[in-house]
Amino acid sequence: LNTGPADQWALERNWYVNYVKRAVCFTLIELLVVIAIIAILAAMLLPALQQARGKALQSGCQGNLKQLSLGITMYADDHDEHYPKWMGWNGGTVNQTANQQYRWSINVAPYVGDAKETFKCPGRGSSSSKWTMPTGWGIQINYGLGGIGGYNPPAGAGGNTNDWPNSLTQAKIKSPDKFVAVADSSHAEDAQSQYRIAYALKCRTGCTAADRLVTNAVHSGGSDIGFVDGHVEYLKSKVIIASWGRTVLGHRNHHSR
Repeated sequence: LNTGPADQWALERNWYVNYVKRAVCFTLIELLVVIAIIAILAAMLLPALQQARGKALQSGCQGNLKQLSLGITMYADDHDEHYPKWMGWNGGTVNQTANQQYRWSINVAPYVGDAKETFKCPGRGSSSSKWTMPTGWGIQINYGLGGIGGYNPPAGAGGNTNDWPNSLTQAKIKSPDKFVAVADSSHAEDAQSQYRIAYALKCRTGCTAADRLVTNAVHSGGSDIGFVDGHVEYLKSKVIIASWGRTVLGHRNHHSR
């Protein structure tokens, strides 16, 4: 069969079109295989991505605690070596706006450039403490002061004078590399309890065995702690509990000099 140039061109064109269709079109099975491979790869990568995100947020938290630890030291340098005070739960006075001047956060803020976000852990949402925050700050503080500060307002402010103004001095801290200055805490004022630090999403007042879960820790089963000498460490919750009073000193009774 003889064909002219036009017929030859049409045959070649049809052959090429059919070839391209066969080359680029997936069968249903091939498509399902590709989707399955993508799903497997996503499942493998997702935990790694989540872990990387968690590490990035934790790094931000450690940066905050570093700044706060140094800010606390600068405050003491300007106040005859006395550390800032914190408001204890004293008949509800901690929630009264008239007593905000006794909060450690109010006193330390000028030493971190009045950056309110420094007091909030990037890896946490609203604090489990639900504590009333300083008026106008618009954030929930996620850190608590270690046992370096005196507590409760003076008698004239509705409190008592038993612990005022006996915040510790720099000279009284025998192990600044072990003594907690500020840390992840479920209590926006007080980090003198190992459980408040170790399980900072839950243990504000009591802390039962049922509360001591990895899921109630802030950062992958642990917490960040800023020490008096200015360094910051990440410790697993169980390590914090086991080391409390020995290599992690967080209560006022832990000092002696």
